[in-house]
Amino acid sequence: MSEKILPSEAISPKQRILEVGFGTRPAFKHGGTLFSSPNLEYTGIEFLPGLCQFDRTLVASIGHLPFKDNTFDYVMMRSVFGMFKDLPHYPPEPFDFEEVADDGMRESFRVLKSGGQIAILEENTPWRIEYVKAYFERVGFQIRDSAVMNNDWEKLDRRSKWKRLREPFFNTPPTMVSGSVYFDDPYIIVGEKPIA
Repeated sequence: MSEKILPSEAISPKQRILEVGFGTRPAFKHGGTLFSSPNLEYTGIEFLPGLCQFDRTLVASIGHLPFKDNTFDYVMMRSVFGMFKDLPHYPPEPFDFEEVADDGMRESFRVLKSGGQIAILEENTPWRIEYVKAYFERVGFQIRDSAVMNNDWEKLDRRSKWKRLREPFFNTPPTMVSGSVYFDDPYIIVGEKPIA
């Protein structure tokens, strides 16, 4: 009697991704190549209850993520830093931006597995890439790469560094505030939690 051979997907472990602050466009609905894997398990958290209208999403605080240490293979945030900076009513209660950003990065570091990746995309509210990089390094992430979108999306070649770094996480054009106007040039930073 011959032994049944299982497809590789059936025996490979699930990759877990956490999206922090998904807004109205969660990555599992607008995701890039990472989301084509049958072994990907998505969890999204949002800070405002009204935006949690999708499966696999929940309301949580960025400063107190309700997950165990070393849970996720990927953590991603899109336009989270800029939203905190430019919209003081988000979240609705008073908050200290520095504390929220610091706690959020520490919590992201905690729930990410050793060797796991974090991607921060600042698109509709881009906000000083050097500042966000400083948060990365302060909590212990190693920056693997970064890129700025310094041209219109339609004019960018598919091989551009910005599109290549962004492609695993999102394959749709960047979110715009109004029409085709950005506050500044969108960027992406990809980091890694060092292997312990």
